[in-house]
Amino acid sequence: MFSAIFRKRKRSSPKKNTALRACLETLERRDLLTSLLWSAGPDLPAPQTDAAALVAPDNAVYLLGGDSAAPKVVNRLTATATGWEATHKLDTQRNDLGAVQAGGAIYVFGGTKNTEGGDEVLSYDYRLGDHVDLAKLNLVRYDFGYAADSSGRAYAIGGIGIRADEEIWSDAERYNPADDAWSPIAPLPQAVH
Repeated sequence: MFSAIFRKRKRSSPKKNTALRACLETLERRDLLTSLLWSAGPDLPAPQTDAAALVAPDNAVYLLGGDSAAPKVVNRLTATATGWEATHKLDTQRNDLGAVQAGGAIYVFGGTKNTEGGDEVLSYDYRLGDHVDLAKLNLVRYDFGYAADSSGRAYAIGGIGIRADEEIWSDAERYNPADDAWSPIAPLPQAVH
């Protein structure tokens, strides 16, 4: 439990000036993450920025894409490993991409290889390194928000379109694997990346 002081305005009477009175209000606090401890893990084989990380169905962490000495390499860290290991490569270099694990599949989408965002989407088989092209995003985008829901759908939210034009999107879209299609959803109130 902790206490916080809030100022409350007291109504003035004809005989008294307006005064501020401090009130004490007791609030409840929950320690949600008290058992969560962070510790240093093994170093990556090389520095890597602008990558996407996810936990795959095999319960390993995968780091895909990004800017590094080996940009196509996918690095994996298992729960019992003492270091990262290189696995199968992505088809092309991708920075600022989106990647989610949804319904047992890993979807890799958007990102950039140069000065322009991408609209390519693929299903990446982390076990074999195979790639299957899927329906493209409706907008080219990189440096965007991404997520997956419990129904196995992927989301691409906001981001940048073409770096030279500094286009920043408020648009959002959802991928439905049953239809292999991206559909627009409600846009953000403002453009973000």
